[in-house]
Amino acid sequence: MREHLAASKRTEFEYVVACRADWSRTEFLVHLADDVSPEAVGEWRTAAAQLSLGYPAEYLTGRAQFCDLSLDIEEGVLVPRSETESLVERAADRVGEVLQSSRPLVGFEPCSGSGAISLAMADRLPTARMIGVDIDATAVRCALRSARRIGVTDRVTFMQANVLCSWNGFRRFAPAGFDFVISNPPYVTGERIQAAIESSPREPVHALYGGPDGLLFYRAIVERARRALRPGGLLFLEIDEGLEAAILKMLYASGMTNCRWFKDLQGLPRYMEARQEQ
Repeated sequence: MREHLAASKRTEFEYVVACRADWSRTEFLVHLADDVSPEAVGEWRTAAAQLSLGYPAEYLTGRAQFCDLSLDIEEGVLVPRSETESLVERAADRVGEVLQSSRPLVGFEPCSGSGAISLAMADRLPTARMIGVDIDATAVRCALRSARRIGVTDRVTFMQANVLCSWNGFRRFAPAGFDFVISNPPYVTGERIQAAIESSPREPVHALYGGPDGLLFYRAIVERARRALRPGGLLFLEIDEGLEAAILKMLYASGMTNCRWFKDLQGLPRYMEARQEQ
């Protein structure tokens, strides 16, 4: 039945089948010639149909791979992208280089979604504590399940809240201020949102749409991070192509320093870094 799928979906179908059978890629190829039960055929036909309708493979397996971690995922939660792995790698390296401290560091992630960034940062910074916040109950539920399964609930906390509102309630986790804030917020602009929906029609629009100009969440995050970061703290953002100049201007206007953006592997503006005044 994979032959009836578009070429771009065949690899996803093979991945789904292998995951459900707990096979490696090699084991999947070995089992291709096996007789298959009618029940399995029906299950695989359903999976193929769902992939054709735009369901991400991660929704069908209940797992998403991110920075060597296996995360819980379900329909209604944005699947973490590989580009965001570079944000984590860059941020973890910079935190290690810049924020020298004898005490455990505390990071804050607004718009935490599946929890991928917070969990990966905690994995790379073994003594750090992460606080992730998202408005979506399903995303927070998945993030909490992942934290329990990975075994980091003592250092990673997820809560449901609106990050566009005040962050004062989160300051109890870091009374002197957070050491760093990191986020990949919704940033798709009004003119691009339809194309984004067509590209992945089953993923939640609210996790993509960043307002008409794509800057809705950046305005809130920059304004609140300016007050929530301790002196010398760091801010890391994933951005979209075309937003870099506006966000850079926003950061400098807020009084932050060392503001700069970086390209992704395709050569497009993708990551932003800034520092709180010391």
